[in-house]
Amino acid sequence: MNRQHPNDRLPRRDARRGLTLIEVAVILSILAAAIALFVPARRSARGAARKVQCLNNIKNLSVAVINYQSINGDRLPFLVDGDGATGDSWCIQLLPLLDSAALARQIRDDRGSVITKGRPNLSLRFFTCPDDPHNFRADGGLSYAANAGYLSDDVWGRPTADQAATLDTLHAPGTLRLGGASFEDRMSLHSATGVFWRAIGAVDNSAPSTRERPKAPRMKGETIMNGDGLTYTLLLVENIQSRNWASTNVNDIGFGLPVKSAPDGSPQLSAATGRIGASGPLALDPGWQIYDDPKRNPYPNANISADPGTAPRPSSQHTGGIVNVGYADGRAANLNEQIDPSVLARLVTSQGERYGQQPVLPNEVD
Repeated sequence: MNRQHPNDRLPRRDARRGLTLIEVAVILSILAAAIALFVPARRSARGAARKVQCLNNIKNLSVAVINYQSINGDRLPFLVDGDGATGDSWCIQLLPLLDSAALARQIRDDRGSVITKGRPNLSLRFFTCPDDPHNFRADGGLSYAANAGYLSDDVWGRPTADQAATLDTLHAPGTLRLGGASFEDRMSLHSATGVFWRAIGAVDNSAPSTRERPKAPRMKGETIMNGDGLTYTLLLVENIQSRNWASTNVNDIGFGLPVKSAPDGSPQLSAATGRIGASGPLALDPGWQIYDDPKRNPYPNANISADPGTAPRPSSQHTGGIVNVGYADGRAANLNEQIDPSVLARLVTSQGERYGQQPVLPNEVD
């Protein structure tokens, strides 16, 4: 006969037991550490993806410009093709090369159906950077600006320029003196400072009033290639203060360096510490600096919180202080906000070397 052991009568304890408070605390601390490592890494990965998407956008826009050249006799788009506020911005001119030919036709045939009061009522993804707080997914949003050369101080960053800057006389070759002896000289010299110009030329105030305004020269790729070179001439840059891809306002769709004439007639960048024109109309003195006013500074990422349409210079919200840019050879790259001022000024010119500037060297940008 089997006897039951006394201990068998007692309730059997579960072999599994709960975690102690110390063990729970250890697990929670491990989870917290893992989350602390994972969340920043995920944010960093997303930020890198947005930066790449923006770089891809500016690459595609630069290639679209080159494709535009190939079907237009090597000529680049105008900054604005047309007179006053009724012209087509460089963005509209590129639409057929961005698989949006139907939209371009609709705009030209019936502006009222797509553009209301001068502002488009739709957002186009290839015109906006996902890190742009003003323009991403916004109607008419534009995160990129075209190289409009050295700009008249009357145009650059003026908050009241919404109407005035649509006038073609304010951004056309010849509006700046830049040391040119004649109007034709000024036309040629001024157009050597940028890439995108208005279709209508500036008024020659020295000529009889009956003289017609000359047609502005449209930039050619060959001209850039034989000048400062396609590799070191800026075509497009990011600018989170850009706006409205259908605008004809230079502050909305372009960027450049503000210039006015000094009392002796030589050009000067606003109140810059140095002057252009030491040994040539566009030469830069040693130690030359860009105008350093907090609200009117064309340096990359200067006055980053400026109102839209008031800071036509390179800027972005990407980490690391970089701005995505496109060059005239179709290459997309990063421009560091710490770039030397004279290098930036030389990258803006398309033929500066012809007028006294030193060429840009590879180690000055890369």
